[in-house]
Amino acid sequence: METCVVLMSTYNGEKYVVEQINSILAQKNVRIELFVRDDGSTDSTIWLIENMMRDNKSIHLYKGSNIGITSSFREIAKIVNELNLSANYYAFADQDDVWLEQKLNTAIVTLKKCRQNQALLYYSNLSVVDENLNYKFQRFKKNYVRNTKKSMLAEINVLGCTCVFNKKLLKFFADSSFESDIPHDAWIALQGMFLGKCLYDERSFILYRQHGNNGSGQVKKGKYKIQDYVKKIKELDKMQGDYEHFANEFLENYKSILNPTDKKMFEALINYRDNILIKIKLFLPFYINSYHLDKEIARRVRMMKGIL
Repeated sequence: METCVVLMSTYNGEKYVVEQINSILAQKNVRIELFVRDDGSTDSTIWLIENMMRDNKSIHLYKGSNIGITSSFREIAKIVNELNLSANYYAFADQDDVWLEQKLNTAIVTLKKCRQNQALLYYSNLSVVDENLNYKFQRFKKNYVRNTKKSMLAEINVLGCTCVFNKKLLKFFADSSFESDIPHDAWIALQGMFLGKCLYDERSFILYRQHGNNGSGQVKKGKYKIQDYVKKIKELDKMQGDYEHFANEFLENYKSILNPTDKKMFEALINYRDNILIKIKLFLPFYINSYHLDKEIARRVRMMKGIL
């Protein structure tokens, strides 16, 4: 039976954290080691976790100051990486979801089919539920997520709470340096895709709870999604260049090991303002392509405004 080390960051999560931890500990056909970094909670989160630790030696708690969700996940990843545990597989966990009992085993079985000497990342769909766990919808429609390098650069549809990865990818993540405004799941998604291999599962093994305090935000559907899209178009002038920023950070870390084709893709996102040929290739789906009309329109508008 494989061991999976679960990395969790908590912050004022007293309302749901016990339910989430119980669902992690209840995983089938997997031994669990849970490493939690608390990001400076001021409620009863720490007390609740310490109370659970009395009955379960597989829970390990580290208390820290409030540094934000991305930096907190990076810190707990560094701690675990430095421990050099014997476990082959690792996973991120939010504090407020509920995992179905086959979540980790399904991911590990999938990952074990691949060559183990490469960085591996498994991620999946999610079942969006309300705060009382009433089902609402699947986060991604069938075939929405393409899981290609082109699509990953255009739109990252990897949510950390679905991520399961091997030890080599943990080391890449823990050893890398990136700005705290880059989400931890977006970063590990790029690492998996361009430094190893990503595997996407259309199925969901997680109840992704939506409420007012989600660290990764609310999912919008129907007219609310349209309203949100229109609002973002109107606010394009205020946006920073996320594509360019991500590409620049990634190249700073990995330009020496990226293959020439991939390196050229990242360089295009950085140098498009000064090269008309690159700009044309980016306007066409040459280097990147989300395969979704609304996203492609927005990307082209951003490029023309110089905020890609």
